[in-house]
Amino acid sequence: MIGGTGIIIGIIAVVLVKLGNPANMGFCLACFIRDTAGGLGLHRAEPVQYIRPEIMGLILGAFGVAFARKEFSVKGGSSPLLRFSAWIFCNDRMPYVFGMSF
Repeated sequence: MIGGTGIIIGIIAVVLVKLGNPANMGFCLACFIRDTAGGLGLHRAEPVQYIRPEIMGLILGAFGVAFARKEFSVKGGSSPLLRFSAWIFCNDRMPYVFGMSF
């Protein structure tokens, strides 16, 4: 199942590049979030100011599948501020780690 999922994500990445995504981006969630932040005016880097439709598709698709399988339940976690801060820290640096800075 994991291998099949990897193959599907790889195919999606190739299709997205063929449809116009930059070749070094493909299916990069950190890049999509960075571009969406620019589209919302949270930074001023002109090449990456675009609200990505892929983010909305992933969120709605995951919600739809979880809801259809009756697996959706709202749960609070421990230390949400710490987890959110760690996510911001990691997501902010991910494009630079993979060499996709602008």
